[in-house]
Amino acid sequence: MAYIKLSSKIRRRSYFQSRRGLIEDDHYTSWRVDATDSFNATIKKQTCRPFYRSFANPFSDHKYSPFTTVTDCDFVDGNTGAPLMDGNAVRGVLSSKMKSEISRSLERSGVLIEPTLKIQHVSNLACSVNPLTYYQPALKTECKKEITQRKLISIRKDMKVNSKYNQGIHRENMNSTLSGLNATKNFFEWDFDFFLNPNERDFESFLVKPRCLYNVNSWIENYKTRRNRYLSWVSEKVMFPSFKLNIKFDKYLRPVSSIQKLDDREIEVYFSPSGSKFRGKTKVFFKGLLFGKYEERTFESVTKNCSSR
Repeated sequence: MAYIKLSSKIRRRSYFQSRRGLIEDDHYTSWRVDATDSFNATIKKQTCRPFYRSFANPFSDHKYSPFTTVTDCDFVDGNTGAPLMDGNAVRGVLSSKMKSEISRSLERSGVLIEPTLKIQHVSNLACSVNPLTYYQPALKTECKKEITQRKLISIRKDMKVNSKYNQGIHRENMNSTLSGLNATKNFFEWDFDFFLNPNERDFESFLVKPRCLYNVNSWIENYKTRRNRYLSWVSEKVMFPSFKLNIKFDKYLRPVSSIQKLDDREIEVYFSPSGSKFRGKTKVFFKGLLFGKYEERTFESVTKNCSSR
């Protein structure tokens, strides 16, 4: 950014460079000049709103980030350098528009859930040194963070998968889905959880364990022999609801959690009806397909006690 020192004072309203940063979801006034021909132009006023943690600029995650993404305003070629104002304070300066290829690449990948907003990049004056000012306040640590093409590629790669960058993004969807799954009652009350696919691109729900025997008297009579005895061991194929969680991007190009209902999952369950009837407990073995491989689990003693989870 260039600074120009005037040779004399002028009788125009003056503005000062603010170091308060660009705060997410605050609104700042911007002025743009649109040329109509070689001699005339129109000055337009609009409002811009910063937002953080976008695929467009993942370095923008703090009010003191050197470069910030903004929306709700639009610019045309030639508007570079337009100021973002907060009263008589200049908070930032327009740097460029987001390259359309960024959103198109996500759209081609099928991970956009809605049309992208118009996104602009702004230089944060909190991180700009003014050579015309004698006193130079120390720059915030955030202003000095590493911003390189190599790091940008790395962060964007992490944003597309279930990495540490997206930690916790699925929490709400997970909790609400597990609440329903854990109410499943089929021979047993069951506990479910979500498991991360080895490719780190999605989670899938799967059985963790049989919590306890469920209402044995409602199904036990189906496992009597002709001699009126209860079977020692049986194998049942049980269908359970199945869900997938993956990363999508919203209109701000921010990663969001997306849930998808899959076909019901078939689980083969081995247990003892006679043990369930007379001893109130049974050994349980189950197996099912998860991420293309069979998961097998054994539980030595599942009882009627459902109080502990």
